[in-house]
Order: sequence, then structure tokens, then C-alpha cells
Amino acid sequence: MEQKVNDTWKKNKVVIAGAGPGDAELITLKLQKRLSEADIIITDRLVNPAIIEEHASKNVEIILTGKQGYHDGSVSQEEINKLIVRHAREGKKSVTIERW
Repeated sequence: MEQKVNDTWKKNKVVIAGAGPGDAELITLKLQKRLSEADIIITDRLVNPAIIEEHASKNVEIILTGKQGYHDGSVSQEEINKLIVRHAREGKKSVTIERW
């Protein structure tokens, strides 16, 4: 089983995940593992910060994104997609986590 889980990173450099209902204790074991292994985490303001604080590596790069209508702090989906693709092409393990 462990070998199969490790193969995910060999084939894919990107994991897209939902943060569930927002409670850091309720995310899946698989997401916990992916967060701990990630080089980059792309997240939005709706994700409970405790999820990342409790499960991510201390060396991870966190990129805050999010769509907020036409607010100045908003990041378009196109820009988010470009970030995901760029980091994947660089060979970095990237987790995109959002609150759906």
C-alpha cells in the first residue's frame, strides 16, 4: 500500500484537494500526507490556517490565492492555473487546497 501512495508523486506533481468542513482534525489521512510532503501549497483565504499549520512541512512555500469578486486582492482562476502548471513543470510537489 505504501508503495502505491508514493507512486502518486512519481506520476503527478500536483494534488488538488478540498479542505472539507474546515476542521483541521477532519481532513483525510491522504491529504495530511500530501501536505507534509509538498514543496508548494496553493491555498485561499477560506481554508482554515490550522490545516496547513498542523500538517505541512516547516519548509513549504505557501502561496495565498483566492477569488473575491473584483476585489484588489483577488487572484483569477487563470492566474491560479498558471501557478499550478509552473510549479509542476519545475518538478515541485504542489498541493492546491480550497474550501469547496
